[in-house]
Amino acid sequence: MRVRREVAAVALLVTGALLLQGFAVARHGLLMGDFRAFFCGAQAAAHGQNPYLSAALAACESVPEPAGLFQTAAGTVVPAPLPPYAYACFWPLVFLPFPLAAVLWFAILLGACAVCARSLVRIASVEYADAWALLAFALVGLSVPLGEIVPLVLAALCLAALAVERGALAVAVAWCALAMIEPHVALPALCALALWRPAARVPVAMCASVLVALSVVLVGPATMLSYITKVLPAHALAELPRNTQFSLAWIAWRLGVEDGLALRLGSLSYVVMLALGIVVAGVLARRWKRPAALVLLPATAVLLGGVFIHIGQMAVALPFVALALHHARRGRWALQLALLLLALPFQYVAQEPWALLLAAPLCGWLIWRFVRADVLLAIRGASALVLLDSALMFALVEWQPVAALQTLSVPPIDPALPQSSWAAMIRAQAVGNGAAWLFKLPTWLALVATLGVVVGERP
Repeated sequence: MRVRREVAAVALLVTGALLLQGFAVARHGLLMGDFRAFFCGAQAAAHGQNPYLSAALAACESVPEPAGLFQTAAGTVVPAPLPPYAYACFWPLVFLPFPLAAVLWFAILLGACAVCARSLVRIASVEYADAWALLAFALVGLSVPLGEIVPLVLAALCLAALAVERGALAVAVAWCALAMIEPHVALPALCALALWRPAARVPVAMCASVLVALSVVLVGPATMLSYITKVLPAHALAELPRNTQFSLAWIAWRLGVEDGLALRLGSLSYVVMLALGIVVAGVLARRWKRPAALVLLPATAVLLGGVFIHIGQMAVALPFVALALHHARRGRWALQLALLLLALPFQYVAQEPWALLLAAPLCGWLIWRFVRADVLLAIRGASALVLLDSALMFALVEWQPVAALQTLSVPPIDPALPQSSWAAMIRAQAVGNGAAWLFKLPTWLALVATLGVVVGERP
């Protein structure tokens, strides 16, 4: 009976987080906004058009839809910067009316979240209710209403980790290949498998060949080459000042570094963190006798730094932090703090003041389950969350942006690409993000604490 009450309580929190964010994004006309861009890109590819050009996306994205469902504003086209092979995931949906496709995609994402929760139980030996509690805000509430692909990526990585645990390397590689719909997150896992598990190298080469062949079939070799040489650099440049960026490139840009140099610094940091994650993953997989680390740690390491990292992708770190908390001999307090900070993304919680009504009890629950079963400590932790988040929201209102950012020039981007209008919109919004640093600090602290503990882990 106690277990049923716990599951019911967490189910209410998860549903509340989903509804809260759903109503918030619908009120601003952003419901399934990311999915709209992916849907239109896949539809363009299905009809033989280039999904990376404004002309192929504009008409589809601007079709009026029922209240709340996303449609672009006049003069702006939302890019769909997925790799060409990723559009195959949306192919069965593009021949449906967008509202029906959005409902189906919503259900698919919820199913992926369920896979993540069930996988967390097996990976980190947590209770099922606690797995859902960890994912309630960081994955379900943050990604599903917008139609983001993070739940699919995380589900695929979790299934890959479980496959490695049982020695099914080809299956693990196949799941990582599916996660390559976000290549900068999944690529480190594939590299780690290829390095530390020689039997995985042939499956990795085969999956890479399949992804390349699928890209050629879907968009053609010329468009595939253009995606690598033109679209990705343009998108990185357009997204550089975006408020939701957590990358080192964004930090450098905020410090006044020139755009091109900021992106190069971000790219360099990605390579460094990729190498660090792969090396440490091999060590921990042997030391803990948990091969799952080969998949989960490299994907977590590259979330710190890089060029294109958003708040929604931070949920990818949760399985590894939970796994590390189960095995680490030192620094448990740091991992406990990291788990709390990642499960309660401040940038999301602060978007709606009403979110604190759900975040506070969720914080208390997580402290009770992952720190210490102490009512007073749980109440203090929940109260500290409310006070900290209130202070951050006050800073957001009172902190005026620095004068140097009052006028932001739009970088030269090919006007045929949607990144051209997208960059103009983002640069206009970036003027008002003077307090954006504060909301990112808890998440950065969580990643630094996690990597610091596992890098310093001793036999």
